[in-house]
Amino acid sequence: MIEVNKAYKVLLTIILVLQFYFFDIIPKINELLINANSEYSKKIQLFLFVVMCLILAFSKKRTMSEKKYFSLPIMFLLISIFLISIASAKIYDQSMLSTISTYYSFYLVIAYFPLSYFISNKENLVWFYGTVVKMSLLYLILQNIQGIIYKITHVVFLFYTPIALQNLSMLQRFTEGTEIITFVAVLISMKPFLLGEKWKMSDYSTLVLVVSFNLFFSQGRMYLMIASITITVSILIQLYTSRHKSLVYILSPIIILGILFLFGKIISILNFTNTTGERAASYIIRTYSYEYFYQHFFYNKWFGIGFADPTQYKWLLKGAVGFDAGGGLMTYQDVGMVGTAGILGISGLIFFAIVVLSLVVFLFRGRNKAITTLILLYIGVSLISLSPLDTGRIFPFVLILAISDYSQSSSEEGNKIVKQI
Repeated sequence: MIEVNKAYKVLLTIILVLQFYFFDIIPKINELLINANSEYSKKIQLFLFVVMCLILAFSKKRTMSEKKYFSLPIMFLLISIFLISIASAKIYDQSMLSTISTYYSFYLVIAYFPLSYFISNKENLVWFYGTVVKMSLLYLILQNIQGIIYKITHVVFLFYTPIALQNLSMLQRFTEGTEIITFVAVLISMKPFLLGEKWKMSDYSTLVLVVSFNLFFSQGRMYLMIASITITVSILIQLYTSRHKSLVYILSPIIILGILFLFGKIISILNFTNTTGERAASYIIRTYSYEYFYQHFFYNKWFGIGFADPTQYKWLLKGAVGFDAGGGLMTYQDVGMVGTAGILGISGLIFFAIVVLSLVVFLFRGRNKAITTLILLYIGVSLISLSPLDTGRIFPFVLILAISDYSQSSSEEGNKIVKQI
């Protein structure tokens, strides 16, 4: 019989290598894997997630004793996706196979079940945390070095995916891996409450590199905001629960003003709402996208646009050029919950509502409120403009849900942070 935890560690190591794009250091590999592992393709991951589910299903050691708080919304989402696939195939005159194969990424949420099982064990969680931080530190060192060299010489020594190279050439931005490194910043922010351990030098180094990469090289405004907010809130919670909390309370006005000033500067530098700066086009298109996908929540009555063929129905999925404002440039992945609901319809809204409401209940009635606060911030900010059900964001999203399960099942770690600062 397969030892589940050992098998999962092997499979998760492979998944993390793919997620961190370590093939950037090997010529030609990323080109070969472009249709199986890239920013917009996770077919290898889906296969590995299915394998993980099968291992769990046929293992004698599987157990349902650990509470899976998000099982029902995940099952609801999977059923909805399948039913929308059937309806879309009929409405758009597509085969069921082509419909599912084109929109397979929505099924990546099945990873929640094996991940929640694996992370329910603290030893596994500690292993996972250590592996993720080590990999992310190595990845970020490489990316920041590459970023500095590119800014100075325009030389690219890493072997990026074709999509990443295209974005670098056209946008002057490093877009590869932004989803996973932002998740890592959130994970490290949770460490004191999740594992009951102080940050180590590797944690501090990783956080600094995440912020520097998002600020100077990827220039992902929402990713930078998520990382900055969760890190700041984590530090504040640690300060306000430390043995120096009396002094912290006295200095609160200065701390709050300093934080507001810092975030104001970040928002100003990155032109979040500037319609005349160099990022103006992104802001304007995103504004059009919100309106467009909002209007398509009930395009097919009980669901939105659904799973229309991207080539044949590009005019519908991205807006019609010359007819819709921003036509041809809009993407549902970049307008958060609104974009997802524009595709899935009411079922997408129900899914996110259940997840958020569950987290709110945990915040007021559950355990480890610090972890729940950070998770709510991560998901809440993401829902504004970064759909958690985008191909590249589903893995971090289901990991967050699995970690939430663990935090509600184990309260001992969260109580230790009071004595750490």
